[in-house]
Amino acid sequence: MTETADATMGAERPPVVEERAPTGDPGAARGALGELLAPVRGRLVVAVGLQVVSALASLVPFVCVVELAREVLGSAPVDEGRVWALVWVAVGALVLRLVTMGLAGLTTHLADNDLQLQVRRRLADRLGGVPLGWFTDRASGRVKTAVQDDVAVRCTTWSATP
Repeated sequence: MTETADATMGAERPPVVEERAPTGDPGAARGALGELLAPVRGRLVVAVGLQVVSALASLVPFVCVVELAREVLGSAPVDEGRVWALVWVAVGALVLRLVTMGLAGLTTHLADNDLQLQVRRRLADRLGGVPLGWFTDRASGRVKTAVQDDVAVRCTTWSATP
């Protein structure tokens, strides 16, 4: 083996997706995160929008309860039609909240699956270019942890917090 090959095989070169010079600039970190999330950004925005609709829909039943109290406790005779309309509006709002919350969760989980696949493929491509000596210096569990477990833990953050 040549001297260069020996030096390369023994080098401590971590399997990073892209080598960047460390900076204290938070903008650089946001740029890297934005680059990583670019393929799923649209779905995350849709999920946030669905979650906003869900949050607003969750307020409607409280407004309906206030209006029901005004109707029932008021001095005028109770308008049954209005009471039932308020009940159905509250029920509809709760159903809307359930549906939009479920769709937001589904959207983020599907985006998470795609993001994990993308990150794992990038790591596998990077590891494919690492000299074989790098693997002999490390336990297979360490590589498995980097490619599988660490990616799952980090990516689940996006799907668990719509």
